[in-house]
Amino acid sequence: MSNHCIPGYCIETPRDREGSFEPQLVKKRQIRLAGMKDRILALYAKGMATRDIEHLMRE
Repeated sequence: MSNHCIPGYCIETPRDREGSFEPQLVKKRQIRLAGMKDRILALYAKGMATRDIEHLMRE
């Protein structure tokens, strides 16, 4: 297993020796989810507190 950690999150991924696995949600070597920044800014613009946005993202 390979571990990839950032503060608050840790992702464990099994080894794919043949290189046949193609991820669907987060593509290989992708660090950010497309559109996530825009969604967070939209929630903030609607008046949601940063604490509430953080809580929503953790769910």
